Amino acid sequence: MAISNLRIWLTANYGWLLIFAFILLLPTNAASMVPMTAMAIIGLYQLVQKPQEVWDDPIQRLFVLLFLCIWLPMILSLIGAVYFPRSLYTVFSFLLYFPAAIFIIREGRKKYVQNKLLVATTIIVAIWCIDAIIQLFFSYDLLGYPLIEGHITGLFYSKFRLGHVLAVLSPLFFEGLRRYVIHYGWIWLLVVLLVFAVLFTGRRIAWMMFAIAAVTYAIYLYKMGFWQYWKKSILVVGISMILLIPTTLSYAPFLHRVEQALGLFSGNYQIANTATSYRLALWETALAITTDHWLNGVGVRGFRYICQDYAVQEESTADFEPNNGCSTHPHLMLLEIGAETGLLGIMGYILFGWFFWCYIRRLLAEKIYYAVPYSLCVLVAVFPFNAHLAFYGSYWSSISWWLIALTLAIGDKYSPSR
Repeated sequence: MAISNLRIWLTANYGWLLIFAFILLLPTNAASMVPMTAMAIIGLYQLVQKPQEVWDDPIQRLFVLLFLCIWLPMILSLIGAVYFPRSLYTVFSFLLYFPAAIFIIREGRKKYVQNKLLVATTIIVAIWCIDAIIQLFFSYDLLGYPLIEGHITGLFYSKFRLGHVLAVLSPLFFEGLRRYVIHYGWIWLLVVLLVFAVLFTGRRIAWMMFAIAAVTYAIYLYKMGFWQYWKKSILVVGISMILLIPTTLSYAPFLHRVEQALGLFSGNYQIANTATSYRLALWETALAITTDHWLNGVGVRGFRYICQDYAVQEESTADFEPNNGCSTHPHLMLLEIGAETGLLGIMGYILFGWFFWCYIRRLLAEKIYYAVPYSLCVLVAVFPFNAHLAFYGSYWSSISWWLIALTLAIGDKYSPSR
């Protein structure tokens, strides 16, 4: 009987469980691709069974358009690619996201899937934050992962991805708290934990991403008329932040990172270079490659194979072993697109942004507000000045397309669940 009940439950809930499993497994290095692959297989089956549905459905048609804006320049970058095998592999592996997103769009339209997914995502982000703060104060997290040189990694050990993932998911975390626990003022202390978790990861790009997410979400609250219900919660968060300021100011690694970040506005090359984690030479390399291969770039993921030909050696410093302007990718999203897919990639990226923005404007006009926080996550994920993980890399690409597909699904006014 128990097995039969479990089978029934899994049959009724497999959709949101697969979608959530991707987020749940993000702390691992590659396991998150297992549910993504499973969704792609099911999505491919759905496409084979009902191919006409893609063209009959305006939301799925829009997704095809958005996907082609990014993927077609990737194909064209194969012409003259500096390392054809790697570029070809990336182009074809990128196709995995197409049927996976179709699955997410079709399942994500269901109201119960949306509700359970938002609750589950809110809970897992809260767990990551609590685990990270435990690691900060006790030098080890709940699984025994150690603190690395003053930078918390939490369950993402030993990768420095925690801050970036928390930042990009923060609008969903805020929305989950707003929709389900708004009357419990104390629960908003979790926002404080999120803020400090992002800050103490020491990732300055994560700080920028979180600032964009927080500001745009605040604008969303104000425009939607939700702000008035947050007065008590904001008071709780404000008092807590003031009380925790001494902890922040006493943490030397954090202060060091802040001091370095302020150097970005110094006007001095060496100080600004330190503020960007010594990436100015890397960006100069990417710009030179973009200039020489301006039309279709050097091929996706090809930057690492040609950057040595353009690299300029940095001057050494007392506390840093300089790079020579070469890395696996340029560490700036816009430059990565330009160097690896050229002007065609930049145009595709701009068209993607335009079509997505037109879609968001329609959502606002039709008062489909629940999809807006997801769209803010997409904004943070594909922001042109992100300087962390590779835009065409599997980790960040999978996160981006997961968010894009959910935004389209939840914003579908034609969904039978509405």
